[in-house]
Amino acid sequence: MNLSQIKLAPRLGLAFASMVLLFLVLGFFSLRQMANLQEQTSTVVDNNLPTLMVLADYRRSLEALRRQEALMLLDTAPAEREKRFKYYDQLLVKLDQLDKIYVTPTLIGSPGEERLAAAFKKDLATYLAGAARVRQSSADTGQHPVLISYMLTETQAQYSAASEQLEKVVQYNVDQSKDASQMAIQIHSNGRNWIVGAMLAAAGLAALLAWAVVRSIVRPLNRAIDTAQQVSQGNLAVEMRVEGRDEVALLLESLGQMRDRLAQVVGDVRGNAESVATASAQIAQGNHDLSS
Repeated sequence: MNLSQIKLAPRLGLAFASMVLLFLVLGFFSLRQMANLQEQTSTVVDNNLPTLMVLADYRRSLEALRRQEALMLLDTAPAEREKRFKYYDQLLVKLDQLDKIYVTPTLIGSPGEERLAAAFKKDLATYLAGAARVRQSSADTGQHPVLISYMLTETQAQYSAASEQLEKVVQYNVDQSKDASQMAIQIHSNGRNWIVGAMLAAAGLAALLAWAVVRSIVRPLNRAIDTAQQVSQGNLAVEMRVEGRDEVALLLESLGQMRDRLAQVVGDVRGNAESVATASAQIAQGNHDLSS
């Protein structure tokens, strides 16, 4: 693109607008990388971390419920059994609250976690049904040997299955947190490299654009100055090369017209001087002829 075809004001405005555009592109890219980083951070902070806290409560409540299941069969005093029954019922309420926080609405963030949570909920319901049988029959001390055997076999297997499914859900969220963390680190690293590269590219393009604009103005101005100096020294044959349609080109064109006009004036003066010299010579010759 020949910048000399553009007037100075639009040319400078175009250069400024181009630099502004470069920095806008750089700013947009930076904001995009920040949004990606925020997305990964939100995955951990808004989903995985609350989920892990709820799952930790699930684990503590299940472990406490399992202990109460055994203690209801070991404590024979009615008052102690009532305390166990009361605490057992509180744990059931706690599990129901956790279910409303995690499973029913949803802290579940993906189909994979949803499948694991459904399997956990199913195994938990099976274990709670078995534990409820122990709780209902534990008041009859005569049933304790049978219930202890049932607890050590059936509910133990049910509890283990529910705990195993719970650990799968926990591990899924831990792995998801690690993946999000690694992704955030990668986005930060890549974004930093891209931003630094984009800054260097923007600076290089801005410098190149500034050089081109300055060069497009200074070179023809130098030619105009050189032409004016040569004309002022009497060189009316100096070559006048005009390129473009900007203000500097108009200046060079005006200088060329001035040079041509001066050459015409000098030519006229020289022609008149030669005519006067010829006439003077003729008069002198005439006077010489008359005197002789």
